[in-house]
Amino acid sequence: MKFRSDVCAVCDSDITQESIGCRAMGQTFHVKCFKCSRCNKKLAGFSTFYRDGDKPICEVCYQDTLDKCKRCRKPITGRMLRADGCTFHDKCCVCANCQKSLEGAPYTKDPDGFLHCMPCFHERFAPQCAACKGYITPEEGSNERVWIQALDQNYHKDCFKCESCGLKLSSKVKGAGCVPFNLYLYCQSCHLTQSYFGSDSCT
Repeated sequence: MKFRSDVCAVCDSDITQESIGCRAMGQTFHVKCFKCSRCNKKLAGFSTFYRDGDKPICEVCYQDTLDKCKRCRKPITGRMLRADGCTFHDKCCVCANCQKSLEGAPYTKDPDGFLHCMPCFHERFAPQCAACKGYITPEEGSNERVWIQALDQNYHKDCFKCESCGLKLSSKVKGAGCVPFNLYLYCQSCHLTQSYFGSDSCT
């Protein structure tokens, strides 16, 4: 009577004294049959092989089955992080600017596809205020930028003021609406004064 342990798991033939066998992964193989299931490299005598389901594979083929790191392009054998639909080594998932880890942190992509933590992204790519020349970044505790555009320029809400009297043009105070004149921003009241005493050209 033959037991399954005496039969090669690959060719299903008997393993005899003439045909040397080996055991691996809880199965029995002819030595000549114990090969990588992908490239057919002989595995008997090698200390390192891996499982692909219930089949053996060599180390090279095993590396090909692994996810590749988006940043360094090398196989990921240890801890893996996902960001923006891509896989990274945990040490490679960092801000492109400050190199701090993005694990558990808000992040976004720049126009070239590189990942940035939110502070670095806003510092590098935030619009500049035409009044104070500072960068328009989110208020503390928020990831959203809020600004006002006028005359093809950007302004902080607090910098969006009348050139003459300093009234905030975004406020709900009567007469606070923005009225451009000669490429300057005025409230309604100051606009009347400027248009009366100023030049005839108006935008």
